[in-house]
Amino acid sequence: YIAFSFYGSHHITSGGVGGAIGTNHAELSTIAKSIIFWGRDFSAGDSFLDRYKYLTIGTDSQMSAIQAAFGLAQMARLEEFIARRKQQFAEMTMILEQYDLFDLPVSHPDAEPHWFAYPLQIRPGSPFTREEFVIYLAEHNVEIRPIMCGNILRQKPFADAEHRVLQEQHPIADRIEQDGIFIPCWGMPDDEKRDYHEILESFFSRYA
Repeated sequence: YIAFSFYGSHHITSGGVGGAIGTNHAELSTIAKSIIFWGRDFSAGDSFLDRYKYLTIGTDSQMSAIQAAFGLAQMARLEEFIARRKQQFAEMTMILEQYDLFDLPVSHPDAEPHWFAYPLQIRPGSPFTREEFVIYLAEHNVEIRPIMCGNILRQKPFADAEHRVLQEQHPIADRIEQDGIFIPCWGMPDDEKRDYHEILESFFSRYA
């Protein structure tokens, strides 16, 4: 299976929530459809009784018609959304690399990502902390997030769960947990993007 999230801040959305799964395996497709729709056995037929034959202990995970219509309409604009994200990512990289304040993201040469957001790590020795940067952005109505689960073992339910580690220390994951942050980069309209980039540069210019 491959899974997609249509949460409101992602590349496309089905009204703020929802998602999709896909597979090229016929049997797995049958099982997925069953689990999504109350456990129904779609291979049984469409007669009155057959519609109430079950293949799995299912869930009600189907989209509403309105959500599906919303998502399908956005699919037609997906390439546009991707291009706008990639353009803004490049523009933000040009801004950020002027300042020796962050470790910037690097993608594999054979990859062509269109990023969910712009991930940063505050560089050791920078003249401000992550918290100071976060407070500044929040005060200017810029939504930010930590890089989720940089070290997932720092999260209580996973730390308490039975698990196996290959080493006792995880310095890279700990640094992401301590210094990592996602800032917006979703292909904003030009006027909004201009204001946002000015907010960033106003902060960085203090330390130029």
